[in-house]
Parts: sequence; C-alpha cells; structure tokens
Amino acid sequence: MQRINDYFTVNVYENHARISLENEDINEFNMCQTQLRDLYDSVEKQVQDKRASLQGKELVAHKIKAENALRNRAEFSAYRLLYFLHIKLNSSQSSEQDMMGLLAEIDRSSFRDSPEVTHALAVREAIFTNNYHRFFLLYLVDMKMSPYLMDHMVEHVRFAALQMMIRGYKPSVSMNFALDELGYDSSPQEREQGKSMLLNHGCAIKESAEGEEVISSTDTVLVKAEPSDKTNTM
Repeated sequence: MQRINDYFTVNVYENHARISLENEDINEFNMCQTQLRDLYDSVEKQVQDKRASLQGKELVAHKIKAENALRNRAEFSAYRLLYFLHIKLNSSQSSEQDMMGLLAEIDRSSFRDSPEVTHALAVREAIFTNNYHRFFLLYLVDMKMSPYLMDHMVEHVRFAALQMMIRGYKPSVSMNFALDELGYDSSPQEREQGKSMLLNHGCAIKESAEGEEVISSTDTVLVKAEPSDKTNTM
C-alpha cells in the first residue's frame, strides 16, 4: 500500500492500526499512524489541487470522498498524542519535539475540540501534573481505542503514584483505597491482581488494629520493575 495515496489507502491503514492496538503491537501501530499522518496531508493537498481542474458534480464527489477519508483524523491525532506520551514515559528516546509539533497542528485544526482530542489532551495534562487520580478516571472513559494506548502507560503511572502515596501517607494507607486510586475495580479478581502488584513493587502489607489490610509506609521499600516493551519513535 505504500506510495498509493488515495482514500482507500487511508481506510486500510486505519483498520490495520486498530488491529495492531488490539493485538498490543505498539510498533506496528506506530508505523501505521506515521503513514496516516502523511496520507491525511496528501488527501488535503489533492482536494486543493482538484479545485482548479474539477467542476460541478465531479468536484462535489471528490470532496465527499475526501471528507470520508479525513473523518477519523481527530481520532488518530488523539492516538498519536497518546503514543508520544507512552514514549515519554517508557522509552529513553525523546518525543518532545514530535509532541510539540503535533500540539501545534492540533491547535490550528478544525478538530481541536473533538471528544477524542479533548480526552487525549486531558491525559497529557494528568501525566505532566502527576495527577494519577485524574489519569485513572480518564483511563476508565470509553473513548474508542484510547485505553489500548493508555494500557502501555499504566505500569509507569501506578509506580509513580505508589511513590507519592508512600511519601504522603504515614504511617500507613488503606490497601483498598490505594487500589481504588490505582484504577483497580472492586471485583475479587482485580483486588487480588492489585495486591500482587503491590507486593511485587515491595509494598509491606499488614493488618491494622481494625482488621483492615494496609500498606505500611514506614516498612515499604519500593522496587521498580523493568519496562516490559521496546518502542520506536517516528
């Protein structure tokens, strides 16, 4: 599909990008969304070029095809921003320049206030302000495929949140409260997974005088796990 810059190609790459996210293939997704950025620009240029050569029904038909090809641009711009946030958190590579370029592009765009972009910008703000509570509220929002990308940030944000909790809550903090804040639901399976995560990170879990499981801040020595995946920019 490379070197073919038409409306059908946009649809193919969008579908392939979604499949890549579903299969947790973040590098393949990056290849697709990088190609999509160029395809969207190409489609817009084709519309401008055709205005001089087409008239009447032909021009209208061409515009309709272009609108269909660009209808998901806001969605994939949001995914691109989330991808750069993932790179920022989990890779030694820098995504700052790419992210700033994308933010400038979004600011000039007609889709600046779309739900997908608004959500991605809120995620960015939560990460840059270390607001883990806000991050996990946004993580639970059903915003198309954005949670698939946020999945790759969760481990990093949870550890950073644990660090803040251990420093901020003395001498202990309720384990259930901590798991709520870290985005775990109240099901027994999620609670067990959450407890296992806490133990793996070095949390000292004890029973309080009231019989509640708590994380002892004074006895906890946090251990950070190695990143679980490798990523590529651009």
